[in-house]
Amino acid sequence: MSKVQPGRAERIARLKAIAKERILILDGAWGVMIQKRKLAEADYRGERFKDHPVELKGNNDILCLTRPDIIAELHDAYFAAGADISETNTFSATTIAQAEYEAGEAVYDINFQGAKIAREVADRWTATEPDKPRFVAGSVGPLNRMLSMSSDVNDPGARTVTFEQVYQAYRQQMIALHEGGVDLFLIETITDTLNCKAAVKAILDLPVGSDGGGLLELRPPRQALRHRPELRARRRPDEAAYRRTGPHRRHPGLGLSQRRPPQRHGRV
Repeated sequence: MSKVQPGRAERIARLKAIAKERILILDGAWGVMIQKRKLAEADYRGERFKDHPVELKGNNDILCLTRPDIIAELHDAYFAAGADISETNTFSATTIAQAEYEAGEAVYDINFQGAKIAREVADRWTATEPDKPRFVAGSVGPLNRMLSMSSDVNDPGARTVTFEQVYQAYRQQMIALHEGGVDLFLIETITDTLNCKAAVKAILDLPVGSDGGGLLELRPPRQALRHRPELRARRRPDEAAYRRTGPHRRHPGLGLSQRRPPQRHGRV
């Protein structure tokens, strides 16, 4: 049974209510912000990994354990800039992705501490500004292994991982993020649809228990508009007008060459 997170049900209900009224702002890039700190190998190792056999510099996720102060400062900076939601620093925190750094055994701790850091900062901002609550998204990134494409150009069926292995890797990450206190999950920049399916299944299989944990349904913009007619009415008037009378509809009697201006190719 998943650990109960006090207040999760109320946070998620409030998040959904606010999302119906206005656009929520997500934080920005994390890799760039971390690079600006110009950290050394010692920052990535800390005390826990001081004798680690391979180089850890560049493994930004492990900073949740070795430099939690920096991660908290970045959450603070994004919330101060106006973000409603901040992502956990766990983009590559799966056993498969962390195998490159031989840090698979630290995956649960990275995700749990990453969520815990973000939760503490978000709650502090919410207490200070109760009219603008802050939320935490569990960042779930891609893997360096793919299920949809062969790992061998001469063997279309070759794979370096199975669906079960990918699912279990994501499942461990989702459980830790959930127990650390995230409000929602953000599956991002995953180009392999089967990998993404495994990640979604890992979320849906969470032992949510009685703490009110839930998922937000995310759809592509066009699909969202089809399923949410009330959102269509909120488009800017000029955008709605252009959609009704776009280039191919404004003058239905004109030929194709007359509907669009001639293309220029660098000549005057």
